[in-house]
Amino acid sequence: MHDTMTGALIVRETGRHFDVAGAHLVWKARAEETGGAFCLFEQTLSPGESVPPHRHGYTEVFYVLAGTLRFEDATGTPHHCGAGQTVIAAPEVAHSFYNDGDEPVRLLSIAPAAHQNFFDAVEAADRAAPFAAMSPAEAMMRVGKIGAATDTRFEPAPAAG
Repeated sequence: MHDTMTGALIVRETGRHFDVAGAHLVWKARAEETGGAFCLFEQTLSPGESVPPHRHGYTEVFYVLAGTLRFEDATGTPHHCGAGQTVIAAPEVAHSFYNDGDEPVRLLSIAPAAHQNFFDAVEAADRAAPFAAMSPAEAMMRVGKIGAATDTRFEPAPAAG
């Protein structure tokens, strides 16, 4: 990571990587760099990867950089969003997203600093006992417990049909 700092500006070429429990992100701005105002990360989802239904007490904004991502709301209604589109998930609205295409998807996520707490707790848990050594079900149960303690509550997928 190479940052150029001049006065109050930080010019960042990349960012700190986070690749834990199936989440692939690069921090573009962490809360400690924004005076606690917000965090911003780029996320990549390979074909077949997803983020399960969850909700939190704050707004989260997504901006699709490349590819097409299927977002679903609390009812399971799909919204296919391509490069250049924005999705805003209001506080306490369940949302999930899936890469059901053939190409990787890249998106930006911006949220209040509280959202970073979830990822920091997952990262700390991985250092203590790596998620890679667990079955996917065990890892998701553990992530769910971390989420419950950090205002990112995972829930069952909506019933089909």
